[in-house]
Amino acid sequence: MNDYAKAVTDQGLMCTLHPHTGTPIETEEEVYFAMENVDTRYMLFGPDVGQLEKGKADPVKICKDFMELIEHVHLKDYSGGEYYAGYSPLGEGTVKIKKILKMLESKRDDMVGMIMMELDYSQKTPPRTPYEAARVSRDYLSSLGYKFEG
Repeated sequence: MNDYAKAVTDQGLMCTLHPHTGTPIETEEEVYFAMENVDTRYMLFGPDVGQLEKGKADPVKICKDFMELIEHVHLKDYSGGEYYAGYSPLGEGTVKIKKILKMLESKRDDMVGMIMMELDYSQKTPPRTPYEAARVSRDYLSSLGYKFEG
C-alpha cells in the first residue's frame, strides 16, 4: 500500500485509506493495524463512519485517533435494517453522527466540501425513494444547525 500511495501522490493525487465492510480492512483492529503501518506522508484516512459501525468498530474513537490524517469522510448511518444494506438515512441509526461532526469541526477547520453523505442502494424496494431518503438526511443535518446552498 505504501508503494501504491506514493505512486498516486507522485502523480499529484491524494490517497486515502477507506475501510469498507467485506474487505481486508473492516474491523477496528484492521483499521488500526493498517493506519499504524502505512506511510502517512502518502496515505491519509477517509473513513466511512457507517461502514465502521457495521464492522463493529467505534467510529468516534477511530475518527478521534486519526483526526489529523482525515481528508474525506463518508457520512453514513447504520441501523442493521433490511433496506440499504443495513444502513439508514442520517439520524435513524446508531452512528454518533452529531459527535463525529462536532469533533471534525473542532479539530479541522478545512473540512468544508470534504464530507459527503451517502446511503447504499437497496436490493429490496425501500420504504422511501432516494430523494426522500436524502431529504431525511438533509433535514437531520439541518436540525443540527448545518446549512445547505442551492
